[in-house]
Amino acid sequence: MSLIGCKAASSCLGPAFKTFSSEKTGGAASPEEAASRYAANMRAPKAPQYGWTKDADAGDGAVLVINGGWRFRTKRLRDRTWTVSSGERDQR
Repeated sequence: MSLIGCKAASSCLGPAFKTFSSEKTGGAASPEEAASRYAANMRAPKAPQYGWTKDADAGDGAVLVINGGWRFRTKRLRDRTWTVSSGERDQR
């Protein structure tokens, strides 16, 4: 699935959010879980906590996940867990 109106997945990312895991290990088991944890910890105000789905590969081993107008870029950590590295809310 591709992002509507984006020439490349990386062009749809907004300003970087504070990464969920401050370490290089200890993230979530999946990109979707990383997004849920990030939203639950109020790092992205009003982002939905549940219902995240994979949308596209973002290159460099990263995966985009979407939910209700939100897009998060997740990245895989050294221990093969996932964390949110950036994202944005669709302004349409």
